[in-house]
Amino acid sequence: CDVLMGRGRASQQHSGNARLRKLVAEWMEKYDASPRKSKMAIAEHLVMLIHDSGGRFLKKRDDDRWEEVDDVEARNKCSNGFRKHREMSIKKSEQLERQQQPQEQVLQK
Repeated sequence: CDVLMGRGRASQQHSGNARLRKLVAEWMEKYDASPRKSKMAIAEHLVMLIHDSGGRFLKKRDDDRWEEVDDVEARNKCSNGFRKHREMSIKKSEQLERQQQPQEQVLQK
């Protein structure tokens, strides 16, 4: 499946983008534990996995046609996916903490 570059619901809900998010989640622990150069290699590996399955990284041109981006831009998309995944995990943790605080206060009284 192709991965669509860009923002918005259309690209987020695309099956190739969902697959990329799944790959990011699977590789997140290794990515976080790695030094910077290794992180780049992991992002490149995700690009290779998408390409090996017949997928491409596509960007919409001004004339509304799609074109394939180079490997550097594709790698940047994967790296951004790791950062976004981390941000979302932090937000979820903070939300859980806020939800548990009122319960803990009630139990302490």
